Amino acid sequence: MEYRFGIPSYKRHDRAHTIPTLRSLGYSKEAIVVAVQTKDDYEKYMEAYGADATIIYKPAKNCAQNRNTLIDYFPDGERFIMLDDDVKSFCRMEEFGEKKEFYRYTNKEQLNALFDKMFAFCEKRHSPMWAWYPVPNAFFMSGTIDLRNIFVATIIGIENNHSVKFDEMFDLKEDFEISLRLMRLGYNAVRFNGYTVEANHMSKGGCEDARKEGSNSKRCKELLERYPTLIKPSRRKDEVRFVGKTKQVGGKK
Repeated sequence: MEYRFGIPSYKRHDRAHTIPTLRSLGYSKEAIVVAVQTKDDYEKYMEAYGADATIIYKPAKNCAQNRNTLIDYFPDGERFIMLDDDVKSFCRMEEFGEKKEFYRYTNKEQLNALFDKMFAFCEKRHSPMWAWYPVPNAFFMSGTIDLRNIFVATIIGIENNHSVKFDEMFDLKEDFEISLRLMRLGYNAVRFNGYTVEANHMSKGGCEDARKEGSNSKRCKELLERYPTLIKPSRRKDEVRFVGKTKQVGGKK
């Protein structure tokens, strides 16, 4: 099937790489929906990307609210892909003996077929959302699928449900929170470990202000208080790790 993409973006009118990436793969302007959260951004994005994407605007104070603007925009039941605004390529890890390399998708037909398979897999496993491996490093990746794991929202597949939204109290780690909440409610939260996207993480704009204000530490503490049976503190400062029960399927190709 044909897919649409929802992209929350803030202060990146000059570096929203996801838009030209999707256009180069053959997706239309109508398939690329960018949500901005200030009037100033709306004007700048319209000038920079109005010919290549559908720009929508609703006032918001953080990325969670901006993500929910997209959930409200797409109809209930539509399967769509939510992406960060700095994606440069979609990758599949491939193994050649002991060597691992990336295959980069070159057209929308390939991606649409892949998304079809992932949504079908998740429908059978009671997972209304799915994510890919969070770090574009083939060395650490595998052909496995975690039925339950924490999401990093660089890319998330969503079977839209207007009653399932991001917690707007979380100006950071809102992706962690929604995946943990799904698991606590009895759903799976599938992560495909053989796929990733290459993106400019931590670049200017986006959630930069929240990180500078120390929100990362606060949100991690809140997550640990809410989901003590699913996560524990990570060895990395102000981060968490998943310790809940999961099942891993798949393996070496």
